[in-house]
Parts: sequence; structure tokens; C-alpha cells
Amino acid sequence: MSYLYSEENPLNLSIADSYRYNALTEEFVREPKTTVLSAPPATQPYLGDVVVLVDQHCVSACEFMSYWLQASGRATIVGQYSTEGGGGNTNAVTMPGGFMFNYTAGTDIDLKTDLPTFQAVGVVPDVRVPVNEETERRKLEGGDPVLDAGIEYLRRLAFERLGHEPAPFANGAVTTTVPAGWQSNADGTAYRSPDNPITLSITAWTDSDETDPDAIMVAVDPEVEKAGELVTNSGAWTIYGSDANDIYNIYGVNDIDGQPYIITTTTTDERLVTLMAEFILAPALRDFSVNE
Repeated sequence: MSYLYSEENPLNLSIADSYRYNALTEEFVREPKTTVLSAPPATQPYLGDVVVLVDQHCVSACEFMSYWLQASGRATIVGQYSTEGGGGNTNAVTMPGGFMFNYTAGTDIDLKTDLPTFQAVGVVPDVRVPVNEETERRKLEGGDPVLDAGIEYLRRLAFERLGHEPAPFANGAVTTTVPAGWQSNADGTAYRSPDNPITLSITAWTDSDETDPDAIMVAVDPEVEKAGELVTNSGAWTIYGSDANDIYNIYGVNDIDGQPYIITTTTTDERLVTLMAEFILAPALRDFSVNE
């Protein structure tokens, strides 16, 4: 676990105290923790985002690791259930007949709550995956809804951190925002993400005198379906979506002073559609402006 922390930002176990049974005094004694962990010298720690997947069978060492990562803010816990809540130091006593009896001889106390860190309650997921008919069916069919939720959480983090900047389209005729680092095509009508799974484009509708968004979109994409509306400073954008041949398009159409504009976001990765609409298309619609 030390390889997830740098020397500048180590894991400091002082966020909890130990609570151990002293057989000599026959009482529990609270002792502060002072251990500090970080990657060994001359090694490169991993400092990116971390997601830990847990279930109700995560116990003891699994719980200690999950708790410290969560309590230090280093990782996000994802699961359908809390962990078992069975972590703690035990002592073993040999009984007559060779039986062994184990009893809890110590635990950790959270300094914020003054309660055991996870004993009897478990490590509670930050992202709770529902237990319902859909998720259970997915598991029966070989799927992994908890893993899917962890991946989706990491994807959302990446989209939330996109920095947007103004960008001209169609030789400067209009402007809107695109994520920083996206590259324009030759004629300035579209921008693409560096790894090329998403494209953002803007066109002015000139194929007919039609200004009704529904009629325009039927001409552009006969398979399109209306999805809603987004009201911005430049007016009300009608939202549409379509998918064919594993290409997923989301459109925004708005008539501005008699000139309809179509903003299109496109991806070939179905898993990115919702995030594309929220973090790429919506900002482009809100920040759209026609240049004088």
C-alpha cells in the first residue's frame, strides 16, 4: 500500500489510535499510532486515482487496507455492501480437548468519531451499487456491476476535470468552448479529443429554408429521436440522439435570428454517450455565440 503514497504526502496512521487489552492490568489501553508509510526511496509511487472494490466478504486485512485508503482520502470505495466488519487483533486460547478460542484483544479507534474504525460495521462504500433485479441479473449473466461502477466513476472523474476553452468554428463565424488540448480539423468545423473517441462539430443549416428543428433533424438523420431541450443565453436548443453502425450522435439544434445551427457530438464508444452529453455537448450549447 505504501506505493500509493509519496514521501511528500504519506499515509499517516495517526488518524486512528490502537485499543489493546493489557492482560497485566486487565483493561483496554488506548495507544496512539505513529506509523508513516510512503513508497521506498528511489521508486516511483502511483499517484493517480484509485478505486477499491469491496463486498461483504472483505474482512480483516482487506478491511484495514480499504479503511486506511478511504480515511486518508487516497481511494474511493465502491461496492454493493459494506465489508464484513471483522477486523481486529485477536488472542488465541487453547481449550481442553485441543479446541482454540479466539477473542478480540484490540481494535482501532477513529479519532473523528471516537468509535471503532470498522469493527462490527464494516467499511461503508463511498459509491453504493444498488442490489436490485437488474444488477443481480447482470451477475447471473456473467457481468460485474461493481467493476462497471468503479470504471464509470473513474471515467466521470476524467470528464469532470476537463478544462474548457473558447474555440472558433467555421472560420471564426461562431465560437463555443471545447476541452483544452482538442485539435481542429482542416476547415475548422470540428474538434477531436486527443485519443479520438469524441468529435464536436458545428454546422450552419443551409440545405433549405427550413427553421423547425424537428424537420431539420429528420433531413439530417432519419433515425434521430428527440431527447429534450436545453435553454441557454443563445436560446432554446432542442436535443436529439441517434445510433447506427456503432456510431452514437447527440445533436443540439437552435434557430438564431433565422439561421439554424447544429452542434453535434459523436463517439463510437457507447459507454461515453452520457458523459459526452453532460461534459462536451452541454457546455458547447451554453457557451455558443455567433460572432459579429
